Amino acid sequence: MHETQYYSRNGKGGITCKLCPRICTIEPGFCGFCGARGMPAGNTQKDEKLYTLNYGKIAALSMDPIEKKPLYCFFPGSQILSAGTFGCNLDCSFCQNSSLVCGGNDTGKRENSFDMISEYADSLEYVSPEELCDAAALRQDNLGLAFTYNEPSVWYEYVYDTSFLLKQKYPDKKAVLVSNGYINQEPLKNLLPFIDAVNFDLKGGDRFYREICKGKQAYTAVRESIRTAADAGCHIEISFLVIDGENSDAETVTGIIDFIASVNPEIPLHINRYFPRRFMTIPQTKRETLESIYGQAKQKLKYVYLGNI
Repeated sequence: MHETQYYSRNGKGGITCKLCPRICTIEPGFCGFCGARGMPAGNTQKDEKLYTLNYGKIAALSMDPIEKKPLYCFFPGSQILSAGTFGCNLDCSFCQNSSLVCGGNDTGKRENSFDMISEYADSLEYVSPEELCDAAALRQDNLGLAFTYNEPSVWYEYVYDTSFLLKQKYPDKKAVLVSNGYINQEPLKNLLPFIDAVNFDLKGGDRFYREICKGKQAYTAVRESIRTAADAGCHIEISFLVIDGENSDAETVTGIIDFIASVNPEIPLHINRYFPRRFMTIPQTKRETLESIYGQAKQKLKYVYLGNI
């Protein structure tokens, strides 16, 4: 276990986590919504601390093309060492990687037992920040480290420590996030100085985030994250996974395109085809839907790509 940042004691024996906009209230013996940050049952009022259960716990590790993140305009043709763990602060019904996100046990109900999640975490290999940085430096043709596969913000302390160390030991290596952008501003701003590039998911409008992703105030928070990263000078690309009838309507599409253009019309947009996953059985996105959105986006954005086709 590793003590987290961004929490406060609520004076009633519990903890309030302040990493993301959910602001979870966590009682002893339980974890927050993300399933990665919690409080042991034995915590006394004197030792009210919030712990991250996934610190250094690697559930997936692979060399990937940078284009797979997807980042098409950031050192194209490069390979990058990609690492992921478990946990996510959204609960998308179409999640493409739900088994990993849910700790190998995706029943549709988020498990929040501290002991059960801790047991799963103990089954994973621990890799220290220094070991992961050294692994990234072993191959000269490796661009750096990408934190991906699950939502890296719920891995915050490990991502922060590792990215900071990477910049200290190997300043030529790059640190990359593939993120849903659902994080509060203070932790994001503190992390960005050590991050070179981010691919943000921009999933839809307010209704889509609330009903399909179970995201409290997510629509506003994600757009704030994109603006903050852009203002910090971080390289940004955005992924929009299109689902016919759910986030393909004119209002949503126009809103996404106009928002990106208002931040910077040179931010690359990846318009990606959805395939049925997890609990969502809607057929794969029609090609004509994707091509129509592509044509609309090209009128206002410089770099637009179709993906998963």
